[in-house]
Amino acid sequence: VIIDLKNQNTVKKNGKSITVSRLSNTNNKIYISNEVKIKPKQQQELDRDITAVLDILNVKDKSIQPMAVVISDYEMANNAVASYNPVKNVVYIRQTILDYNKLIPLQEQLACPKNKYSTLLHEYIHWSDAEKHRKKYSDFANADDFNRYIKKLRNQCKAKLDKAGVNGYNIKEISNYAVDKYASEEYDECYTEYRVKQFLRR
Repeated sequence: VIIDLKNQNTVKKNGKSITVSRLSNTNNKIYISNEVKIKPKQQQELDRDITAVLDILNVKDKSIQPMAVVISDYEMANNAVASYNPVKNVVYIRQTILDYNKLIPLQEQLACPKNKYSTLLHEYIHWSDAEKHRKKYSDFANADDFNRYIKKLRNQCKAKLDKAGVNGYNIKEISNYAVDKYASEEYDECYTEYRVKQFLRR
């Protein structure tokens, strides 16, 4: 794996500063933490998977994609398989999911758990939602901007779930994760899971 040491960034995750370097020979904006070691085959597969997910979402201009950062399990510091930060426009990817045999058990609570694109697609749908907001309004300047955005998004997602006939009784048909998030009124997460299922069962 070739790392471009001249192309480094510092990202914050759970209050920790993480130094990341751009991976060379990739079509997508993939960075890797200093704490992570991956194989060339894993790098190539992640690059292909991100391209596939962007194609599923019909992203024509791939230059606008977020920074994808591969971090260690320790740096992820919670049970998330991956996560998206709309304020920083960064997709955090847990190193473990680059191993397909470990990815599938980690995805068991998510929509289409046996599909290798499930986790990445979920996070890039979050990015797509945020990108639409940025184009229509502006970037997220502070926490208040984000809080307004997420409140509005959740209301919109609840309306779309209602229109699709998704409710507290049948949400379990999407995923266990969607069930938990519906109960906590995080409808953006539920509708993202709904869309993952719609995209991947075609």
